[in-house]
Amino acid sequence: MKAKTSLNDRLKHFETALDNAMNSHEVRTALAKSGYDSKKISEGKKLVENTYAAYRDLDKRKNDLDNAPITYKKMYKEVDPTYREHRLKAKVLFNKDENILKELRIDRSIPNKYTD
Repeated sequence: MKAKTSLNDRLKHFETALDNAMNSHEVRTALAKSGYDSKKISEGKKLVENTYAAYRDLDKRKNDLDNAPITYKKMYKEVDPTYREHRLKAKVLFNKDENILKELRIDRSIPNKYTD
C-alpha cells in the first residue's frame, strides 16, 4: 500500500514536472503535439506557484494559531500582577461611587476559570 503524499510533496512534484517540461526539448515537443505549448505550460507553472504561496500562507497561519495559546499565557502572566494591583487601587479610590465601579467592571470579584 502506497503512503499518502503531502500536499507540499505533490506541489514540489508538479513544479519539477513543469520545470522539466519547460527545459527539455523532447518533452516540450511531445507536449506541444498534445496541445500543451509553452504558453499553456507557463500557465500551469504560475498556477502551481500561486497554490504553493497559498499553501505556505495557510501553513504559517496554522502555526500562528497553534502558538496563540502559548503566547497568550505568557503575556497574561506578565500583565496579571500589574492588572490586579491597579484594579485594587481603583477599587479603593472609587469605593464610594458604585456607578464608576460598575463602569470599570470592578464592582465584583475577578472570575476564576475552571479549565485552561
